[in-house]
Amino acid sequence: MIRTMSKPHPMASFRRALALSMTLTLLTACSKSNNSAAKGGEKFAKLPAGVAAKVAGNEIPTTDLDQMMQVMMQQGFQPDSTTPGATPDEQRKNFALDRLIERRIVLDAAKVAGIGPTPSELDQRVAQVKATYGIGDSLPNGMTEEMLRRNLSDDMTISQYFNKTVIDSIPVSQADIQAYYDQNPTMFAGDNRIHASHILFLVPQGATPEQKTLVQKKAQVVLADAKKGQDFAELARKYSEDPQSAPGGGDLSWFTRGQMMPEFEAAAFALEAGQISDVVEVSYGYHIIKVIEKGKPLTVEEVKPDLERMLRSQKAQVAVKEHIDKLKAGVDVIKAQPTG
Repeated sequence: MIRTMSKPHPMASFRRALALSMTLTLLTACSKSNNSAAKGGEKFAKLPAGVAAKVAGNEIPTTDLDQMMQVMMQQGFQPDSTTPGATPDEQRKNFALDRLIERRIVLDAAKVAGIGPTPSELDQRVAQVKATYGIGDSLPNGMTEEMLRRNLSDDMTISQYFNKTVIDSIPVSQADIQAYYDQNPTMFAGDNRIHASHILFLVPQGATPEQKTLVQKKAQVVLADAKKGQDFAELARKYSEDPQSAPGGGDLSWFTRGQMMPEFEAAAFALEAGQISDVVEVSYGYHIIKVIEKGKPLTVEEVKPDLERMLRSQKAQVAVKEHIDKLKAGVDVIKAQPTG
């Protein structure tokens, strides 16, 4: 029986989310499809201590690389076998450094193109992030207002750059939408679809049984609050370690059978609308699931906006990768010579 349990502090979630904001745009855009080690003018050389790479003369500090690797470890992210490296740690390091290099190249291209958020857009985003994590003006140790604004500005700049130069011009026709709808009938059948939200508690890769138990206990405490009637969306914003769904109250939107982990799917589809699951264990942590709606058959017109976004996103992954490769081909990149 758990009598008392300290709850996860929102500052911890804020730190993870902010670190992820520095990586997710390119990680999700390119993921594991852009793992080649050398592109354009990339080479290795001895660099000053504390410098992981230089991009067109601009330094990427090893502290940024260490931060990204730490986040990848916390999220259990492991690049696939095409990523160079003799060990998982080397693969993570190479993958992370390539993403940081790409990030710098894209930011430089956006600056040349005059793309970036306006001061009012950035102010609004900063206020939104602070409100989401309930931090007010009390930033975590080591984080300044200037650092926060710079990180969020860079993130917004990358999104705006890709939207304006690549994504907005990707065509998705009515024929594309109809073809996908016709070829995937089970996705739009009522009994195969569910709208749910969740709260995720991550277990670090390589965690000890004791560490795993502590995470499970935290999940049980939050579950008890949810079962008592506390607002599920607010609990998700405060405690969930899913950086994509937490700001939206844990909303996963609609999904079908086969899209989620088997344990997650079994628990979710066993619930009725409005019900909350017990703590559900998966390989990377624990979920608390709430079913918002259970599906009904959908017409192609009802799902047209969602399908258009999804199909454009699928095409965008390839288009963004190609665009990044073109940018890299014209930039001088120097990585620190490996030691040992």
